[in-house]
Amino acid sequence: MPGLLDTAISGLQTSQTALRTTGHNIANANTPGYSRQRVEISTTLPNQLGSGFVGTGVKLDSIQRTADEFVIAQLRKDTTLAGELDAFHENVRQLDTLLSDPSTGLSSGLDQFFAVMENGADDPTSIPSRQLVISEAGNLVNRFNTLYESVFTISENVNSKLEVSLSQINALASNIANLNDAISLAGGIDSTPPNDLLDQREEAMRQLSELVAIGVVAQDDGQVNISIGSGQALVVGSDSRELGLVDGQLDPIQKDIAYLDGTGSQVITSLVSGGEVGGLLNFRSEVLSTAFNELGRVALVMAAEYNDAHSRGIDLNNQFGGLFFQDVNDPSVALSRVLSSGNNALPDDRIMSLELLDATQLTSSDYLLATGPNDTSYRITRQSDGEVVFSGSLPANPPQSIEFDGLRLNFTSGTFQPGDQFLIQPTRTAAKDIALELERPDQLAFASPLSTQNDSGNTGNATIDAGSLTSLTAPDGSMLPLFANEGEMSPPLVVVFTSPTTYDVLDNSDPANPQQLNPPIRNQTYIPGAVNPLFSQDSGETMVVAAGTSLGITGVSAGAAPLAPVANGYPAETFSVNIFDPETSLTTTTSITTSLNDSARSIASQLSNLSGVSVNARNSMELSGFDDLSGVAPLQLNLNGVDLIEYDGPLVLNTVPDPSGNPASFSQYLAERINEDSSLQALGIYAVSGTNTSTGEPELRVFSSEGDDFNVTLEAGAATESLVVTDYNGSSATLAGAGAGNEETVTVGGTFDITLASNRVLSTTPTVSLLVGDSSAANFAQSSYLGIAASISGIPDTGDRFTLDFNTDGISDNRNALNMVNLSGQQVVDGEQKTFADSYGVLVELIGIETNAAQINLDAAEQVLTQTQNLRDSISGVNLDEEASRLIQLEQAYNANAQVISIARDIFERLINSF
Repeated sequence: MPGLLDTAISGLQTSQTALRTTGHNIANANTPGYSRQRVEISTTLPNQLGSGFVGTGVKLDSIQRTADEFVIAQLRKDTTLAGELDAFHENVRQLDTLLSDPSTGLSSGLDQFFAVMENGADDPTSIPSRQLVISEAGNLVNRFNTLYESVFTISENVNSKLEVSLSQINALASNIANLNDAISLAGGIDSTPPNDLLDQREEAMRQLSELVAIGVVAQDDGQVNISIGSGQALVVGSDSRELGLVDGQLDPIQKDIAYLDGTGSQVITSLVSGGEVGGLLNFRSEVLSTAFNELGRVALVMAAEYNDAHSRGIDLNNQFGGLFFQDVNDPSVALSRVLSSGNNALPDDRIMSLELLDATQLTSSDYLLATGPNDTSYRITRQSDGEVVFSGSLPANPPQSIEFDGLRLNFTSGTFQPGDQFLIQPTRTAAKDIALELERPDQLAFASPLSTQNDSGNTGNATIDAGSLTSLTAPDGSMLPLFANEGEMSPPLVVVFTSPTTYDVLDNSDPANPQQLNPPIRNQTYIPGAVNPLFSQDSGETMVVAAGTSLGITGVSAGAAPLAPVANGYPAETFSVNIFDPETSLTTTTSITTSLNDSARSIASQLSNLSGVSVNARNSMELSGFDDLSGVAPLQLNLNGVDLIEYDGPLVLNTVPDPSGNPASFSQYLAERINEDSSLQALGIYAVSGTNTSTGEPELRVFSSEGDDFNVTLEAGAATESLVVTDYNGSSATLAGAGAGNEETVTVGGTFDITLASNRVLSTTPTVSLLVGDSSAANFAQSSYLGIAASISGIPDTGDRFTLDFNTDGISDNRNALNMVNLSGQQVVDGEQKTFADSYGVLVELIGIETNAAQINLDAAEQVLTQTQNLRDSISGVNLDEEASRLIQLEQAYNANAQVISIARDIFERLINSF
């Protein structure tokens, strides 16, 4: 009976092992990561008898895990994605709540500030209203500061969560390495798989995938190697590497992930992705940085625009307003905007600062200044779109400055070297840095410093508007002279119409004798019925006043009538305009060459064809000494081909005043003759009869608003008869009588003023021009920007005047207050595309969209993860009903084998007893 007994015992032992395995499955039904185990059995070798093979029982081959490696790998991937989205969503939802909640966000603070500003503008004399403006401005500053601190707290929490996650990664990596070692040893002792150890390792890898995306590579000895990022090793066999947080290479606040060892650290932040760590990093780089920078841009642009507007007004003490908020270019703040890389070569002595030049051009991006490893050339890259906004070479001898995107970067001092890197953050801390400068209500500059007035003696119906101050400073930051003296306008100005369509703007320091400005604003064209701005708003505009030695009057020519007009003698010269493009740093040149004897009008027309150049040509002269003329034939005075003295046959018309007896009437007669002639009118030539302020003698002033030459010819009977012609330079020539049929003539050439737009420089060939003067001289082109704006509309008369002066004691004036109120609705942010509220609203909307998208993505990822988990459980999970059924089956098999043993023993005993 041994064969039967052995067969039964093998079946009993196998059933017992299967029962124990099933019991093990049931006991671990709720163990995380446990894979259902199954017993693998096979028949033992049979015995060969004469009649055939007789089985000898069953043997236990192995106990296997029920697992699908593909499903397990998919589960890790889905776990990684869900962990990443969950971490991202949790943080972006917190930020969304902070920014969108009326009690914590900025929108309500902006609305309240704008409302009290409007209330203050409605009653500029009210001290309580002014005090309310200062109080609400302080509240707005506190709102900015508090928002920054709240966002900064979220940033600190991200760093804390990263630190916790990395600690968990290190613990899991160490555990996996230990399990690798144990699995390898177990496999070396027994070829059967250590199922529970494998499950523990699989669960540890699943937990690791919740934290970071991992790659798993199986080894021949049963161990696995685990990598993160783009293949960076985390676990290799029984060894694991430790991760930790280190200060950012460029920004110490932005912690970096690095391998930690005894010799240093290798930063791998940019290589890590997925899981909770990936979600935190994505939130920090894609959302949190945007929140910092967009919030900071609103604060910075608001401070800059309100400071600029407030500085252009005057307060209750007749003083300019100055700063409303803290100076956006405060030296300490400007220094804090540039961060030096910790990897820059020693010595660490580089000092750089960043100033705001144009708030409207400010972006919300950070910038990276990076040099080549072996040279000093550098590029400044805008991080938001990767565009290079400036390139150059590091300064060998600072200081040096460059400009881009409305910013000025100052290389102040230090030894700049190849390989240097700097992080430029124009707006990152602006919401923290903003502060209120005003303390008292009387400091609010609600009034405009400019006062305009129509002269009471004007005969036309033209009017001048209230005007405004547009800037106190020139582009280089220097004070413009017009309001450089506190409490006055220096000089006061007067607009005088020289004709219904031309005017001069003069220095009105002496109202009885206004003088030309330097550079002048004269012979300006006026369009009746339109709104005519008086002053340029191009802050970089310059003017060249022609001052060549060839300009003006020529020598006298004499001869038999009719004499041909004498040429003005103006030389042919080349004018070149160099145009600098600040965006590309390139300079282009355009040129024209005038012809010999060209009139000022012709020269002006040619120059005006050059880009950014406008030319105002003019001519003027005085005719005097009329009392030396006899007033009888053959007297004739000709201007540009027009005979001015009328004849009745061979005699001078008796209505012509006698110049010797009544020179003033004769002068007035000539003026009327000139002004009534249509051909002269077409040329823009007109005349005004007047009195010489020095001699008191009558004189005729003749003007050309277009710059045409004046050709003056005199025919008189006696040499004692004469006429004096004086040009605009004060040079004069005398025309004398030469008898009937003979004439003397002279030509007065015109002059011109050349206005150059910003970034234009005029040069001439030859350098010392006979038309415009020395183009190499330092004062050749002078700034013509006054920093004020005013317009005249309506129809003026000749002689009408309009004055501009300081608005002393204008306490009820609210024009500058309205300018500040209007800032609330002006598009001054993001290249003049958004208002303050729009810019903040876009930030809130962007965060809201990110939050909603994160929720949708998270829901989808969790659903996919659930499906994958269910699939894994359907394969590897323990089904208690199934295991209970198997228990019954195995119990029956166990009992049956026991019964076989019992029968075998009974048979054996009977055989023994039979002998």
